[in-house]
Amino acid sequence: MAKKPSDQNDKPDPLELISRLLAMHLVKDVDADDAIAKLSGVGFDDKSVAEMLGVTDSVVRGVRFRRSKKPARRGRKKK
Repeated sequence: MAKKPSDQNDKPDPLELISRLLAMHLVKDVDADDAIAKLSGVGFDDKSVAEMLGVTDSVVRGVRFRRSKKPARRGRKKK
């Protein structure tokens, strides 16, 4: 199959490269779950976070889901 002509020169956006570099610096010595939470928190989508950390996007979604759950309620208070 022939390659489709692209509108751009296939060069990555310089701002995107800078933002990824800064994100990697932010999470270089951090646990994977914390890194996922930080990168998701600053606006990276699941696919981008997965590519940066070398995991699948389902792992990223799983960590975000576990982190978003409210803590379990203990029993009701007795009167």
